[in-house]
This record gives sequence, structure tokens and C-alpha cells, in this order.
Amino acid sequence: MVMPYSSRVLCSGALRTFRTAGACVHELGKLALILVVVSTVRAAHATDFRLLSSWTPAYPGVPHIVERYVRKVEQAGNGEFRFFIIGPDSIPPFDQYEATAIGIFDVVFTHGSFHADSTGMGLALDTIEADPASMREAGVWDAVDQHYRARGLKLLALPVSRAGYQLLLRDPISADCDLAGRDIDGAEIHGALLETLGATRKQGARDGVVWPTLHAADPAWLGDSRYYTRPTFGAYTHMLLMNLATWNTLSDESQAVLLNEGVQIEVRAWKRSWDYAARAEALLNQQGVQSTAFCGDTLTLVPRHWADGVWRTGLRGNDAAVHRVRELAREAGITPP
Repeated sequence: MVMPYSSRVLCSGALRTFRTAGACVHELGKLALILVVVSTVRAAHATDFRLLSSWTPAYPGVPHIVERYVRKVEQAGNGEFRFFIIGPDSIPPFDQYEATAIGIFDVVFTHGSFHADSTGMGLALDTIEADPASMREAGVWDAVDQHYRARGLKLLALPVSRAGYQLLLRDPISADCDLAGRDIDGAEIHGALLETLGATRKQGARDGVVWPTLHAADPAWLGDSRYYTRPTFGAYTHMLLMNLATWNTLSDESQAVLLNEGVQIEVRAWKRSWDYAARAEALLNQQGVQSTAFCGDTLTLVPRHWADGVWRTGLRGNDAAVHRVRELAREAGITPP
């Protein structure tokens, strides 16, 4: 049941409660918000799923991935399943992983960066540029699934956008094909890449920012940036995860529907990701933002050093499962060596 976000809860009264909770969460803290959620969005039966989204519908992944997945599952289930999608205005993205793992919600549509403090696995997947079949053949999908099962979650799908990331810059790439002397806003995973380009990673910097390709057209994020870099680099791996206890209550037939539609949404996301990136680029162009191209040795260095930085961060906790996924991906040739 895909409803507009303005009514995407069990009733309008619940929606008003969420908005009130969102307004007072700063005063009452996370506990109060969780209590409100539990009391207002309680599943009616085993196949009513409360689904958290880390993004609003303005992000292309919401209508094209999670909302489509929900529609397809509900259709394939012949009325057995109902989803109620709740956005980040109710539960912040950085709290959604834990809220789903402990069973307050049933499903989460998210990205590894939002729970990197708990595990670097989801974040590390952004180094892997592979179609769904290759991910499975390499053993990566199953390894990721096992990893999250140990943390109370069942993997339903890994919809990948192969147009992963770009730099948004105030000035174009220099004639020397680098960003020497510039301060660029970015996370820890961007450090190796920015160092390669001669830039310094600095939070709040105005020379530019590293940002997902599909989520860059919002004027609020553009700031002083008037250029976007091409080609893009890395992948952007979305995650659909279900609370493991909820998963274990389902019949084999119900589980098969969720997984089969997960495969279909992975295939579609992979095939359509360049289309989605082109639409995001068109929106940037409409706002007067122009492309600036990597050149020279930078063209080959960027993908490798991007991967180095992401793996370094993902492996920070020395997690054996993340090491294993890197080995599998390298053996299959689906991540830079």
C-alpha cells in the first residue's frame, strides 16, 4: 500500500502524532520518540510491515526503488502484505538501523553510511560496481546477508546505483587535473581520494564537497558549488533490511515473495541507474551547474583511491566479515585491486 508521505501511516491522527513527536524530540530525546512510534504504528498482523526510509520522496531512490518494491510485493502477495512507509522526519536516518534491528520497525530502506558506527559492511559495498548476478555469483550477497543476520537483520535487497558519487566544486578542476590547495568537505571515507587530488578534507569547507550523484540537485546542498565532476566514481548501494525476528515469523512462501521482488528491484535499479543519474544531472544544469572533467592520470587514480578510502573505513573495526567480502570482490574483479 504505497500512500503519499503526507498520509503514510495508519491514520491521520497518527500522522499528527508523528509531527508532534518530531517537534518535541529535541526536548524529550530519542526515548520519547520511540514510545510514540510504538504506540501509534503497531502492526495489525504479521504481514503488516512498518518500513523506515532514510530519505524523503525527493530522493529518486524512494519512488524508483522502495515504493516500487512495496507495490510489487503487495501485488505478488495478492493482498497478504501491507507496508506503511515512514520517512526521516519521524526517525532520523542515523537511528533507523538500531530501531529496526531491535524490532520497533520491520524494514528499513537505507545506506551503510547511516550505520557505519555499528558496522562498516554497508559502507564498504560502495566500492563494488557489479550487477546483481555478479554480486551473487561472487558470494558477496550471501556474505553480506550472513553479516547482518548476526546483527538481527535479514537482507532483502541491495539495489545498486552504479553512478555513485561526484564532487560538487566552486571552481572547475585545474589544468593540472587536480584540486591542489583546495579544502573539500567530505567524510572519513573520502580522505584517500581527496589526498590523491591534492585537496584537504575539511568539514564545512566551501571549495567543494563529495556527494552522491543521485542526491545532489537540492539547492540546499549546492551552496557555492557551480561545477560537478565527471565521470562519476564508485557505486551507491541501497539496502533493504528486515528485522530478523519478523522474517522468522513468515512462511517460506512469504519469504520467497520478498526475496524474489528484491532480486527484481536490484536488476531494475542497476539497469536504470544511468537514467536516474542523467535526470539528476539535468536538474543541476537547470540550476546553472556545469560539468568539469577528470583528466590525465586522475582518470585511473580516482576509482582506485576512492576504493582505498572506503575499504579503509569499512575495515576500521577489523571485522572479519568485511575482510571476507573484500576478498570475494577482488577475486571476482568487481572492486578495484
